Amino acid sequence: TRLALESPPPAVFQPHVDAIAPPVFAAAGDRYYKVAAEAMRVCSALVPILRPGGAAAPVAPGARTHVVVLVDAALARVAAADQDQEVKEAAITCVGVAAAALGDAMGDRLGKVLGLLLERLGNEITRLAAIKAITLVAQSSLLPDLAAVAPAIVKELATFLRKANRPLRQASLTALDALVVHHAAALRDPDAVALVSEAASLVSDSDMALASLALALSASVVRCAGFPDAAAQVCALVLPAALGLVRSPLMQKQALSSLQAFFAALVSAKLPGASFEALLSSLMDPKKTFGGGGGAGGEDSGAAATGAVAVGRSAAKCVAAVCASVGPAATASTVATLIAELETPRQGGGGREDLLALLCLGELGRRADLSSSGAAADGLEKVLLAAFDSPGEELKSAASFALGGVAAGNQARFLPVILNGIGANPKRQYNLLLGLREVIHALGDEPSTSAAAAAAGGRGDFRGGVSPLGAAELDKVLKILFAHSSSDEEGVRNVVAECLGRLTARDPAGLMPELRTRVDPAGAGRDPNTRMTAVTAAKYAVLASTDASLPAISDNLRIFVGQAPLTDEDRGVRRAAVQTLSAAAHARASLVLPLLPDLLPILLEQTVIIKELIRVVDLGPFKHTVDDGLDLRKAAFECCDTLLHTCLAPGGGVQLEHLNAAPGYLAALGTGLGDHYDIKMVAHQSLAKLCAVAGPAVLAALDSLVDPMGKTLTAKLKSDAVKQEIDRNEDLLRSCLRAVVALEKLEGAADNATFTTFLEKRVTGSEKISPKYAIIKAEAKAGGVMGDEH
Repeated sequence: TRLALESPPPAVFQPHVDAIAPPVFAAAGDRYYKVAAEAMRVCSALVPILRPGGAAAPVAPGARTHVVVLVDAALARVAAADQDQEVKEAAITCVGVAAAALGDAMGDRLGKVLGLLLERLGNEITRLAAIKAITLVAQSSLLPDLAAVAPAIVKELATFLRKANRPLRQASLTALDALVVHHAAALRDPDAVALVSEAASLVSDSDMALASLALALSASVVRCAGFPDAAAQVCALVLPAALGLVRSPLMQKQALSSLQAFFAALVSAKLPGASFEALLSSLMDPKKTFGGGGGAGGEDSGAAATGAVAVGRSAAKCVAAVCASVGPAATASTVATLIAELETPRQGGGGREDLLALLCLGELGRRADLSSSGAAADGLEKVLLAAFDSPGEELKSAASFALGGVAAGNQARFLPVILNGIGANPKRQYNLLLGLREVIHALGDEPSTSAAAAAAGGRGDFRGGVSPLGAAELDKVLKILFAHSSSDEEGVRNVVAECLGRLTARDPAGLMPELRTRVDPAGAGRDPNTRMTAVTAAKYAVLASTDASLPAISDNLRIFVGQAPLTDEDRGVRRAAVQTLSAAAHARASLVLPLLPDLLPILLEQTVIIKELIRVVDLGPFKHTVDDGLDLRKAAFECCDTLLHTCLAPGGGVQLEHLNAAPGYLAALGTGLGDHYDIKMVAHQSLAKLCAVAGPAVLAALDSLVDPMGKTLTAKLKSDAVKQEIDRNEDLLRSCLRAVVALEKLEGAADNATFTTFLEKRVTGSEKISPKYAIIKAEAKAGGVMGDEH
């Protein structure tokens, strides 16, 4: 009944509520807890049916009687002390849903509901359900009067922020935010001060989800004019923690969005301790943003430089948010400061000062036109192009990001700079293409076709968060992208493919035919690099696809991952096809399912080791073995593993036995388990998954699987092995042992003499391996228990 009530629009069942409600209310009083709990859930599903028009519509006169009976039934369960936990939680949820949607029709029962919810906050068993119910009531558009309970609720919720229970802290932060946003008048300044003091300790990168919620709550407090002391507390406690969070390389999207909103709220509130100038100074100070360390111009290690770019981007987004909250004048003055910063000569070629300045210009450019005057535009163009000659790749990439962001904000002025420069300056070609990619990234996701564009070229304008890319501009962009699709540089081809794929996702009908011709060796795809780029572009089209563009992409997918590209004479094209198939299976498994009967056998063929592709290079003092087929095999094994997870697993849509694919998988694993390190790691994962979906087939092939695994477990490192090699070997051993655990769980594995001998000699009987195996088994058991609980 509950599922039926929740599926269609509420108005469908409204005429039948007189027949549905009485037996449900009667079941709510059933003595069997399972029946009573489910009846409470059905009562929750009945609430929108009693008011199908939402809060804006009145409760139907005939439904008011049902409202009273429903609330009384739920209150009886909430108030009773001797209730099963499942019934209590369902009843608390029910009164919360009812109070949020029907509070104005409940009369004095609303006060009783609020009092009981406050009371249930004091019970450790029911407090989480009570918090969620309070959140529903606080967020209600009916705006019920919470003055009698709000201060006590806030006081109680603030103490929960100290608890170790993470879901409790998350729910408490959400409820507190709802109370501050919608019921600030019911709270006093000391109440807000208390919650800010507790929330401030959660603003750290140890838990980004909690930090995001705490920042959102702090921003809500600052926006309320009635909490001056609490706002001062935000500046004193939360602001320093937020500035520290900006420097975290662990930043996540939601936390970054909350940070931007927090800084914007602080500046808009014009608080004494958080002026625009002071906040901008902290965010744009490289020493405060990056801390100590080397420069980005080439002195950092790869990992440190990558972390610096991530931190710089976070700071740049916050700078852009702060400027946007103040207005165009603040943006203009900030841009002038950044240009002057980039024009300042520095020893060593710039470093992190220039890195941060470029990233800030890119983010500011995405949000506004930075060329308000010709002089400003010329100065901006000059410093951005000069940055392409910086000594470090990080600064060049930042310059690409900056130019792309600025061009997104003013395509008429800066897009030609990118397009003309790609052909005119080969040394800057790759970085300018990266800038073009930023422009395409900044475009909206949804296409909008104008009549003029259709008449001009048949392709749609792309209108989104930035500005439209008209038919003439699109034609220029496509001409350049297709011209560079055959580049010998893999980096250039990858950027071109991503740009083409994202554009195709917005206009598949117009661009799919262009890509199709470039996959055909007899057509525009005579060059293997061109075919490779077109196939990779299809991958990005799938990843960027929307519900509107998906059918057209689905109809053409076989062209890019079918028999022709998977059997292409060029290994690069085959690898691109395998990677595209893998990406499609991961992101849009439904597109791949119809293709599997034909493609899976061809895919499994790509896992075979071809000895002719293995060569020995003489380097004088020593020789080096090169396997030209390794990348393709690795991609094929990864694709097979992805298919096992998304398409061939139980409930994935296709069963292995229907495809008769288990023997092919096992044959591939027979070689993969003894292949290169990277392939072994994937093969171990696939074998564990295969045990779950094709146990009998794995059991039949067990004899051929244990030998390569035994060699992995007994392999010895060189005496002069470095720490990285030791760590990799440890990871490989753990990976192999996870597969052994999966094999051991197979029904009948204990009766296989080869496997039991392997287990006794190589695993449990090994002084080195046995302790590791015990740990892996314990982890697997703990994971299984947790999975059962969920």
